[in-house]
Amino acid sequence: MAQLDKPHVLLTGGTGFLGKVILQELVRRRQLGDFPPHKITLLIRDSKKLDSKSRFAKLTQSRCFSKLESGWSDSIDFINGELKSKGCGLNPDVYAESCQKVTHIIHCAASVDFNLPLADAAASNIDTCLNILEFAENCPNLQKIVLVSTAYVTPHRPGKVQEQLAALPAPAEELLLAAKSDRTDEKALLKSCGHPNTYTLTKSIAEHLAARYSGNLPLTIVRPSIISAAWQYPFPGWLDSRGALGGYAALFGAGFLHVMEGSVDTTFDIVPVDIVADHVIENLCLVRDQKSSKAEQENVHIVHSVAGLRHGSPAKSMISVGLEYFGRNVVFQPPYWKYMGVRSPKYYWYRFTSQTFPLSLARLYYDLTRNERKQKQVRMVMQGIEKVNQCFPYFCLHTYDFATTQRIPDNFSMEAYLDVICIGVHKHLLLGNV
Repeated sequence: MAQLDKPHVLLTGGTGFLGKVILQELVRRRQLGDFPPHKITLLIRDSKKLDSKSRFAKLTQSRCFSKLESGWSDSIDFINGELKSKGCGLNPDVYAESCQKVTHIIHCAASVDFNLPLADAAASNIDTCLNILEFAENCPNLQKIVLVSTAYVTPHRPGKVQEQLAALPAPAEELLLAAKSDRTDEKALLKSCGHPNTYTLTKSIAEHLAARYSGNLPLTIVRPSIISAAWQYPFPGWLDSRGALGGYAALFGAGFLHVMEGSVDTTFDIVPVDIVADHVIENLCLVRDQKSSKAEQENVHIVHSVAGLRHGSPAKSMISVGLEYFGRNVVFQPPYWKYMGVRSPKYYWYRFTSQTFPLSLARLYYDLTRNERKQKQVRMVMQGIEKVNQCFPYFCLHTYDFATTQRIPDNFSMEAYLDVICIGVHKHLLLGNV
């Protein structure tokens, strides 16, 4: 079949934090003339509260798109589907029609909940990947498919983490079956694989299966590290996600988080969401003469989208910048820091006296005074701190050194970017939401 004249991009995960910025960048660059005219279709599932049509309408109102020319969404359409289901949950006619039209695919839909039960994480991160690959195999005009993974598919170890599949203790197919079995000991499986949570494990399995079953598909896997606020686009500091660093920074900035298991000497690899979007789009190769020599030689190409140690952020620098910024811009109460270290008696003492005890007193007071709004707020803060305590220590204890072929712009400064993160957390996550 002859190739279509205009590229047609299918984007999954377009309602998420990274997905919005990828969509915004595709449209912005098309408006600037950097890209040829192209169509964009979003695959959107129904949520518990909204159907896909309502979710698309809500998406277009996001501030992420506020800098685009009016009418930008006229060239965007959506299809209702469910990536966990065979056939991507699409109507058969819609599936067949979409396969004929699509030339490029970006798959960034996933669950970033680190604590999902293993079977649920497998459905969200592995089944979705396999179903979109099957869709891609049925696209006669397909030119490129980009899967978004995570740089943490490789458990921590000394030395550089290379842009290659991470070792697994058993074949990926066996691990997938184990992940879906209700007889599997989840903790034992995570330990045997060296992974801290179900998210990184299922992403690693998904990469192996994608590489195995991609056949001749022109596939690139992009692995971001810790994604945070926008550096430049859509505008500095834009952020709408409390996942990963956003939740930690919001609790700290609001003056609720004072203790963390970790090491002040750990260096975090934090990468702006718009740089990740740039790396994803670069590997999509929308421009006909835009090629990767490595991608030409290999069907499966893996790239890290990371800051790297050169632009890494030491934990003590993050704490210092946060204390200075939110000390000047108090949201709820002035921030202060008590302890960062291993789970010693000192850790538990500071955690109890500075977090658990005062929040428990506040909850009791609002229970007695029947202030339901404040009760809910205190519960949310306590749940947020507990989530940080469960998810973040692994990354606070280990410094990763990622090898990468993708460049960070020469004018990028992590010191300046930490201020941008604080501004974004303050403006977009905290103001009006405490």
